Amino acid sequence: MENIESNTGINSIQSLFKSKKPIRIPAYQRAYSWGKKQVKQFYDDLLEQNGKNYYLGHLLFERNGNTLFIVDGQQRLTTAVIFLAALAKTLKDMDSNYSYLADTYLTDTFRTIEDDQIVLRRIIKQMSITESFGSETLSQKKIIRAFKFFSDELKEQPDKLLMLQSSLENATVLVYYIDSKVEATQIFEYQNNRGKELSPFEIIKAYLMHQIYLLSDSPEKADNDIADIQVMVAAIYRNIEMVDGYFSENDLLNNFCYLYYNIDGNVESIKTHLSGRSQKTDWIKQFFDNFLDLTQNAKSIIIIK
Repeated sequence: MENIESNTGINSIQSLFKSKKPIRIPAYQRAYSWGKKQVKQFYDDLLEQNGKNYYLGHLLFERNGNTLFIVDGQQRLTTAVIFLAALAKTLKDMDSNYSYLADTYLTDTFRTIEDDQIVLRRIIKQMSITESFGSETLSQKKIIRAFKFFSDELKEQPDKLLMLQSSLENATVLVYYIDSKVEATQIFEYQNNRGKELSPFEIIKAYLMHQIYLLSDSPEKADNDIADIQVMVAAIYRNIEMVDGYFSENDLLNNFCYLYYNIDGNVESIKTHLSGRSQKTDWIKQFFDNFLDLTQNAKSIIIIK
């Protein structure tokens, strides 16, 4: 594995966007998930800085040509864009100049997953939206609610707008760049083993995708298998979004693992079960295929209701 140290840099949100490199969230990533608690914490953190710089966290990107695909940090980066759109709206409503924000951040430089992008694009282009606009999924509703929360808060504190803008633009982010999917799976696995807070399915997904690379005969075959899995995972996440409120992700995973394999829905059970398989790569791909079927069936039940 390439030395990660050589692909590490200290950046700011401003420098990241001014580079104009396309930033994309891969379809296999989960949709926007921050609720009011996380959004309010994001805003309170900005207020606390009182114009001073602070550490926003780390971002992990997979480089593909000139495009940066977000492996880790998508919730924070998406929220930053939503906040900047709300800030531009507030300045516009005050008849103040917001062209710098629009030209720097409210462009197509950053794009989220397809379903969420429909709503995010409306927000960054028109700086206005209601929850009834195309909000078919929970993640779309959460994006709209975050935008409304920021807009309402900023409207009440016009004297702090420039301070808040400076704090976010200049916030320090530690950026890691990797150049292959195998590095991404290795880093995910490393983080999991050290207590990174992921859902059980995310942990299982990271483990099994990493196993694909360890078990494959060639990098080309591994890339092809991973590409197939990513398509299935993208569909799984969309189905889970559609049934939220009826079935939780963990309920679906636990029921699936019990019905198909008579095991618990956690990574330790998966590891034990996989160790007894002869065709491990085929089993891994079938695991995602079967889970996709179950989530698709769950969605069909909800639609019928």
